Amino acid sequence: MALDRGVRAEASEAIDELIEAAAADDHETSRDVKRLETRYDAQSRPELTLSINQLFQTTQTPLGGDTFTLAERLYSGTIDESYRIFADYRLATVILPEGRETDHHAGIGIDFTGYDAGASLELTEDLYPRTHIGGKATVSWAADDSWRLAADAQIFSDDTPLRALKHDITADSVSLRATYSASDLQTYTLSSELLTMSDGNFRASVDLSSHQRLLTTPTFTLDIVPELYTSGNTRTNAPYYNPSRDFEGAIGLDAVQILYRRYDFVYLHHLAFVPGYYWERGFSGLPVLTLIYEQRLKLSDDWSGAVGVRLAEHPYDGTQEDSVAVFANMDWRF
Repeated sequence: MALDRGVRAEASEAIDELIEAAAADDHETSRDVKRLETRYDAQSRPELTLSINQLFQTTQTPLGGDTFTLAERLYSGTIDESYRIFADYRLATVILPEGRETDHHAGIGIDFTGYDAGASLELTEDLYPRTHIGGKATVSWAADDSWRLAADAQIFSDDTPLRALKHDITADSVSLRATYSASDLQTYTLSSELLTMSDGNFRASVDLSSHQRLLTTPTFTLDIVPELYTSGNTRTNAPYYNPSRDFEGAIGLDAVQILYRRYDFVYLHHLAFVPGYYWERGFSGLPVLTLIYEQRLKLSDDWSGAVGVRLAEHPYDGTQEDSVAVFANMDWRF
């Protein structure tokens, strides 16, 4: 429990007491205690996360054409049981009708985890091709076993559209998120974001999503995943996609099946089918559809990864557009 709640010093003491108690009674340390000790040790070591995404879509899409993104973050081992230093890098490039745009993002920061709370501060630099200095601050808090709250503020936001950067338009952002878990089988998440663009545009968005468990077996779970999203922009005729008002509603199924499991080794696959409806002011509403297939592999607490494909059909300015994305990610503690 202490490890889950971010109190690492308390968790370390509790694990040591359990090991000492087993030794005093001439009993072999139980598998559960060894499992906790292994997990604690893994969370103390340096960590590397890596994600790759290749999106294929026509250049006529207002968002732009083919897009490639590579992102990595390297964490130090824990310092004083609560802190980690991290450095990250992200490459994002898109083919637009007006030419290719590429952004190189780098950052360095510090991460804190405490009792039911967390925070981080980061200094960032973006080159696209001019250098822009920014920063990001995040805080999170678990009010109790049911509620999780988080907020972040960012100068030179990660959510700045690449097409906006092509026209030398940047954005800052503030976002809030609240998650309520009625039980292990039922969660609700409400998130909102405000983007302030350097061209005077303000973009506000709200997203409400949920996971409702329909079926649970030892090797298979099935969830229903409803979602509602709306956004608005104050400026018209911007050089990036900015509907004055839009709305999307979707409800789908999310299935996970464990193909093989032995101790910490887990191999599974995941399928999500999410149909919905999208409306944009000035255009007729049209259906949307997302299909995701993913395979995940966890070797131990030290390494996990996934590869997958995402197929989507989504209208932009009243025209249906298809896209295909291939993605992969990895988490390695060493």
